Amino acid sequence: MVLNIGGWYFKEKDLDEGENERDDDQIFSESPDAESLVNEAGQNINDEEDQNGSGHGLEFVITEGTVDEQYKAFASGLFYGFKPHLEASQISDYDADLLDCADDIPFLVLEDFGTKGLVGDITQFRADPPGTPKENRNNFYDFNRRMGRSGKTGREHGSRGVGKHAFQAASKVGLMFSLTRRSDDNKEYFFGRSILKYHEIGSSYYGPFGQFSDNYKVKGQLQMPIGDPEFLSTIKKAFKLRRGEGENGLSIIVPFPKEEITKKNLIHAVVDRLFIPVVTGDMKVTVKADGQGDAIFDHALPENISELIEVHGIPGKYSSTQLDHKRKLYELIQDMETHESPFQSSLIPKRPAPNWTTGTDQLFNDDDLAKMREDFQNGEIVQVRVNLHVLKKNTSAKASYFTVALQKDESIPHRDIVLARNRLLLLWNLSRQRINHRGFRAFLRVEDEPLAEMLRASEGGAHDRWSPNEPRIKAEYDLGSSTVSFINRSVGELMKLLSPQGEGVSEDELIDYFFLESEEFGPDTEVSKKKKRRRSGPGIAAESGPDVGGIGYPIDVRRGPAQWVCNGHGDPYRITARPTDDTSGNVGPGDRFRMRCGYTRTDSTALTDIAKHKKWDFDFTDTGSIEISGVDINYEIINKNEVIFEILDSSVQGNIPEITIAGFDARDVSTRISRMPADASRAE
Repeated sequence: MVLNIGGWYFKEKDLDEGENERDDDQIFSESPDAESLVNEAGQNINDEEDQNGSGHGLEFVITEGTVDEQYKAFASGLFYGFKPHLEASQISDYDADLLDCADDIPFLVLEDFGTKGLVGDITQFRADPPGTPKENRNNFYDFNRRMGRSGKTGREHGSRGVGKHAFQAASKVGLMFSLTRRSDDNKEYFFGRSILKYHEIGSSYYGPFGQFSDNYKVKGQLQMPIGDPEFLSTIKKAFKLRRGEGENGLSIIVPFPKEEITKKNLIHAVVDRLFIPVVTGDMKVTVKADGQGDAIFDHALPENISELIEVHGIPGKYSSTQLDHKRKLYELIQDMETHESPFQSSLIPKRPAPNWTTGTDQLFNDDDLAKMREDFQNGEIVQVRVNLHVLKKNTSAKASYFTVALQKDESIPHRDIVLARNRLLLLWNLSRQRINHRGFRAFLRVEDEPLAEMLRASEGGAHDRWSPNEPRIKAEYDLGSSTVSFINRSVGELMKLLSPQGEGVSEDELIDYFFLESEEFGPDTEVSKKKKRRRSGPGIAAESGPDVGGIGYPIDVRRGPAQWVCNGHGDPYRITARPTDDTSGNVGPGDRFRMRCGYTRTDSTALTDIAKHKKWDFDFTDTGSIEISGVDINYEIINKNEVIFEILDSSVQGNIPEITIAGFDARDVSTRISRMPADASRAE
């Protein structure tokens, strides 16, 4: 058995070489869960589809297993030379002792089929020039040798090159391997990579980038992948790769995966994050584990979801109602895929900027608008194509479009909205866009090239939202910010067109911003940096109490503007929410409030995206870390960062209720509260 091929290489820092300043805190504190891992792999698969391949479509296979005893010595040799560098880097999230391989060697493998593999010249030592066409790009270089950029553009999903760090970060030992079979030369190669920190071993000072290569013993040379057939055959057997003879694609091997990355969690990640290409028939996904049956996801997912979760998933993860809502959302997406939009807007002129506040009713002819409203009120899927212009600087204006499918479903407590650029799912919570209606589902998809390219530029490094404030949008596009805002607001504005006038209550208009009183900073320190003002409108109360900032509330929803204050105090850190004196007269028995909490970051807040910041945030559902208490209240946890509390009758007999939540870190905690409408469903 081949044991002496390959080892780890870290370059010593030269005297005349500067250090590349990176955000190590962000890189090494982001511990990916199953969702982020599946999402990143899914992006890569979607981008690298082999249009000239076998024609069987995209396939994604995830295998959780353990190296068999006969291959354990071989597998342990893959870590040769890595442990001293990991120890010297002092990254608390990794465990260097596992590299001794005293016990089992567990692994996770993510394989794609129907893709091109990592094509490109393996001897290339610099990145492709900007603007290199996709078909000419060196994917091998971008994946294995390029940090912080990937060369992707426009229609493709990732572009910052940071996402592939998720594979390394999913390992307890901070490394990953890849085996690829390439469509350009039909050759197979094996390579390893890791990003640590600048570190010192003895008198030598090393850079952060490590490579597992064929020529690791030679300093100052380009590190080359391993192509030895016997070695590659043993790799496939040791890690139970499914890739067979002549099957192009990429196999990613993650040794010693973290505990939370299990078959069950991976299955739920597919259900929650990778469903768009699955239900449209563009991709088949198989999740495997030693000694267990395979979980197979294909275009029949809407019919099979309940059985898949029952047999392979986590019992009780979804209620029967939640599964039904997922099934109907999948069916709505399938409907968009198989039917062309029957309703189209007129082409919005190049200038002025597109704006929903003027001329919205003129986008559609009267007959179409009447039919759209009738179909929507009858619970049918209404698919709308909105036509507009994209004004990229230094080029001529291009007509483009996006499509929205909507369906009324009053069994949905709030709203179920999915955004997608091509097959990329975005998790942005659109409640910030003043969507005034509930009881519906919507799928907004952008796949036309000019608009897809612009929105990719608006996503930033996280690719989780379309931000009109992204610097590239302002630098590269005329009216770009306005166009992005127009798209973000489209679901809410279309709902206004399709619904009876005045129907719906804006959850965003029920927001009370908390203020944080801390012993260190005093009572006037605001947690929320922005204080929102709302204009009064039809059915909106004009009066406002102290510190409300002009916020108005629908008269039929609340008796007055309840204001609450948060105190941060104690060790362990906790917050206590209590109503102000002006509030006490406005709280009555049976009143229900929704409280959301999240740690504030420089780039975003977990209030709007709890799934993105699991590493930084608490979990209400984890009873071991968060404690909730209060006098004369009932409370119900409805999400990882949301809790509903109800005022009991005894609370109004001179006892003002307080809510205490313990278990926070002593960091900036953003807190938001809204009064729930009296007729809101109790089954949140």
